[in-house]
Parts: sequence; structure tokens; C-alpha cells
Amino acid sequence: MRCRKAQEYISRSVDGELDPRRAARLERHLAKCGDCRALAADLEKIVGGAAELGAPEPSERVWRNIRAGIVTATLRPTAEGASLDRRPLFGLSLPAMRYAGAAALALILVVSGFVVGSRMGRQEVRVGPEDREAYTLAKLDEAERYYEQAIRSLGEAFATQKGTLPPQVVELFDRNLSVVDATI
Repeated sequence: MRCRKAQEYISRSVDGELDPRRAARLERHLAKCGDCRALAADLEKIVGGAAELGAPEPSERVWRNIRAGIVTATLRPTAEGASLDRRPLFGLSLPAMRYAGAAALALILVVSGFVVGSRMGRQEVRVGPEDREAYTLAKLDEAERYYEQAIRSLGEAFATQKGTLPPQVVELFDRNLSVVDATI
């Protein structure tokens, strides 16, 4: 066992939370390691000393404030400037929780709309073995139409900017577009 693991076991042993199997492993390590043995002795002394300490008794002022809080059903801070600001969840105030909830709801609505919208345009097509070739050809034709439309749109967008671009960029774009078009 390494010292790091032994230190964890020492802490659990002092708290009375170590099972017998691990306790035996710890004892074997402590027999070999003086540093861990010293740590275990120190922790046992600290825990023993803390057990001998009496429970602190609240002052009369604290008891008066508790009684007053019970009677008026409100707690008052005992220190000047102390705040009883309640933070319901994750340390956030109630207005912040409302904003976080509204943001979470908006996010859920946007994501659901995207998922539903992306599925609405699709049609589930079941293709038998005899129709696979026809289906594939139909999908290729559809892809070609989309490609041609994209090329036209890109050409139109480029044509509107042709006068403002350097001639080298225009030439490069025309050449690359024709290569891509010929390849497809």
C-alpha cells in the first residue's frame, strides 16, 4: 500500500469507518512506515483531545434572540450587517432561479423545434431489393438538382461581388468552380 492510500485509511480508521479487511492492510503498512505511523498517532491524539472538550454553551444573548425569533416567527441576525438572504438552489436567488428556469425552458423549446422540424421534411422510404437501383438513381438525380442550384446561387453571389474583388481571386474562383463542376 502506498502512503497516500494509507493516509486515507488512517483518517477513516480514526473516524471508526474502516472495515476489518482494510484495517488489516493499514496495520501492515503502519508496521513498515514510520511517517504514516506518526500521522496515525497524531490524529488519534487530536480526536481524543476533541472528545474531551465539552460542547460549547450558547450565550444568554443567543438564547434571547432564539426566543424572540420564535415568538415573532422571524429570525433576526445577531451580528450587525448579517444577512439571512436565502439561496434556494445552487446559491442562486429566487429571481435568478426564475431567469435560469426560463432560459432552460427556451432551450428545450428551441431544441425540440429543431428536432421536430428536421424530421418533418423527411419521408421514410422502404425500398425492396428490386427497387434499390431505381431508388439510388432517383437520389442521385435529386442530389444533382441540389448541386446545380447551389452552383447557380454561388455563381450569382460571386457575380455581385466580382467588381470589388482582386482579379486573381476572381480568376481562381472561376477556375475552381469549373473544376468542381466538371468533376461532379
